[in-house]
Amino acid sequence: MDTAATELRDETDSSWIPTIASTAPSPRVRGGDLLLRLFRLTVLVAVGTAFLDFAEAVVLPVVLAGVFALALRPPVRWLVRARVPAPVAALVVMLMLLVPVAVGFSQFASPAVEWFEEAPKHIARLKVRLMGVLQPALKLSEAAASVGRIDSPGTRVPAPVEVKDLSLASTVFTWTGSALVGFAEMIALLFLLLASSESFLHKLVRLMPTWADKRRIVTVAREVQQGISTYLFSVGVINLGFGVVVTGALALAGMPQPVMWGLVAALLNFIPYFGPVLGVILIGVAGLLSFDSLGRGLVPMVLYLAIHLVEANLLTPFVVGRRVILNPVVVFVSLMFFGWLWGLPGAFVAVPLMVVARIVGEQVPAIRPYAAFMGR
Repeated sequence: MDTAATELRDETDSSWIPTIASTAPSPRVRGGDLLLRLFRLTVLVAVGTAFLDFAEAVVLPVVLAGVFALALRPPVRWLVRARVPAPVAALVVMLMLLVPVAVGFSQFASPAVEWFEEAPKHIARLKVRLMGVLQPALKLSEAAASVGRIDSPGTRVPAPVEVKDLSLASTVFTWTGSALVGFAEMIALLFLLLASSESFLHKLVRLMPTWADKRRIVTVAREVQQGISTYLFSVGVINLGFGVVVTGALALAGMPQPVMWGLVAALLNFIPYFGPVLGVILIGVAGLLSFDSLGRGLVPMVLYLAIHLVEANLLTPFVVGRRVILNPVVVFVSLMFFGWLWGLPGAFVAVPLMVVARIVGEQVPAIRPYAAFMGR
């Protein structure tokens, strides 16, 4: 009797159901649905990229103004709380940003123009200087080409290609004019965004239907402003110090125009990965053009690389790493995409845009998994 009761109890015991349910595989998305989602995402990315490329003259100044507005909003808000009118506060903060930029540009423009005017002479000297190093490789290349060449009486000699002399000055003038127009548009829009104080945020809060949505909007706006402001301020201070150290090192090495190259190093350091590589190349070429011996010509490049390694591996992670933690793969891909799309300005705004996307994603449950993917 006891044995039968035990068997009946075991057969009717349902304690195993939660265990099986907990180990059962979760329902998976069907292959057709997954392909449809990927197709929709691909089409959306393609259309968005085409629009951003086509409307670059309009979108890029708006994006730059938006990034700088987010970064400069905290000091403007502080001045407004101190009873300073919002337009005056915006003008004061913008002048604090533009005056150092103008001074730096004035220090950079004259040496840069002089260096570019002498570029053909420098290139000719560089070719002569590197000919001894590259001579064995050139001979090997000529020998390999002569092996595959078949000379016969009927062989047609290709006609020389005539290369028309393009006006570099005209190209530079056109690009500079477009850049100045875009810069003026960005400055005007930035002033309007800062002078409008919190009106846009207040209007957006009024549109939200529930109190929870209103609070979430305010939280997201405050965190985005604080995150971008902290990131750009920290990176700006680090890069300014980096440029000063590079200037001092190049001056000690006897490099001509060290202030100009220090400013170039500071500006390029705003672009992770690609900026320092370009800086190594530029300073390496400038060093080879500035000194007679190959060993001394490589000294500026070695100094720049050593300073950058210390800054990138010790200083920047300590100052910025705790505040802005992004996946290096995401940063690299975003730099590639926005750099290809908008050039150097796009590479500059790539990381701030990723910071904004991650902060917003952490506050919106629907896209929170994507924000987690962007982190380390």
